[in-house]
Parts: sequence; C-alpha cells; structure tokens
Amino acid sequence: KIAHRFLLREFSTLDCKLENSTDPDAMLEHIMCVEKFVEDAAPEARSYHVECHNQTQEHRRKAQECERRRTEYEEAGCGVEKEVEFLCSTYKACHSRELDRYEDVEAQVRAAEKVRKAHAVAVDRIECYITKVLRADGAALVDNGEDRLAACKALVSNATSAQFTIEYTMPPNMTGCPAEPVAKREGLQCGGPASTSTTPTPAATPAAQLPCAEGQVRINGSTTCSMCSAGKYAEGNEC
Repeated sequence: KIAHRFLLREFSTLDCKLENSTDPDAMLEHIMCVEKFVEDAAPEARSYHVECHNQTQEHRRKAQECERRRTEYEEAGCGVEKEVEFLCSTYKACHSRELDRYEDVEAQVRAAEKVRKAHAVAVDRIECYITKVLRADGAALVDNGEDRLAACKALVSNATSAQFTIEYTMPPNMTGCPAEPVAKREGLQCGGPASTSTTPTPAATPAAQLPCAEGQVRINGSTTCSMCSAGKYAEGNEC
C-alpha cells in the first residue's frame, strides 16, 4: 500500500496508468512504464538544461559587461563634470577680471574724449580769433569788432568735435558654460570634491592707462585723470 500511494502521488500526471489494485505485477508494470518515460525524455531534458545553462552564463557575462561599461561611463561623465566645473570657474573669473579692466579703460577713454573735444573746439576758436580779429584791419574792427569777438566765442565746430567721437561697444557676455551640471543632466551620481586640476588660474594684469590730457594729472595714484584747479598747472603727477 505504501508503494502504491507513492507511485500515485509522484507519477499520476504521466501517461502510465496505475490501477487501484496493489498487485505487485501491476505496480511493476507501472514502474517500467515510468522508467521508459524517463529514458525517452532524458535526452530532451538534458538538451533543455544545457541550453538554459548556456543562456544563464551568457546573461551573466553580458550583465558583467554592462556593469563594466556603466562604471566606465560614470567615471568618464564625472571626469567631464569636474573638468567643466574647473574650466567654467576659470572662465568666469577671467571674464569678471577682464570686464573690470575694460570698464576701467573705457572710463579713462571717455574722460580723454571729452578733453580732446574741448581742445578741438578751443583750437577752432583760437584760429577764428587769429583770422577774424588779430589779422583784420582796424577799420573792420571799428565797424564790427565786438560782433567778431562774439562770433568766435560762440563758435562750436561740430565737424571738428566729431573727429574725436569714439564708438563704444558692449563687452561680450559669458557664454558656453551649461546652466545645469553635466552629471545631473545625464543622471550620474558623482561624489567627492570638485576638480583638483593643478592648472593655474591666469594671474591678473593691471589695466593699461592712457596718458592724461594736457592740464590733467592722476592725483595720489588714481586711475582717472583730473583737471588742476584754477591758477595751477600740471607737472608730473602733481598740480
């Protein structure tokens, strides 16, 4: 009975029939049928097993390759992120420094422009005084001398002044640096400190200074030129 229950429990799904009888011959016939089924199915089962084993090994190999490539990608991406951070930091510092220099030089140029224009108008007026007053005969000065003086005094030569007009361009804005970190945009998890690149940041150089116009000086090392007060004249950097 124990053998009969075992055979029913383990092999009831096979095509081998086992009657309810516990007759030893019937059970032996059933066992032989089961052995025949196993013998016939074993090669196919082994083939399936080999195929499954090979596919499992191939999957593991590809998983390892994917992990290796993912690691390489993250290391490369994070390296790019560090390099971009360093380069953009250097670029921003350079842009800020050079913008300050540009604005300093522009202020000097604008001041010099006003002086040059004033000088140009003064030269035109002096030329007017010489030609219209000093070289005029006495009779002409008796008739309209005051008018000539007034005309020279009021003379403003826009054409002469325009020769010293300078067109100022706006300095370029910073461009090229990403608004969002590269690693964040690509979904990478980069840890550790920022780039340790040892490339030195270019040292700041002093802005070039234009020479002051006649009658102007830079007082106490100032970067801008100033006019001397009435009754004084410029000598070196002092009035």
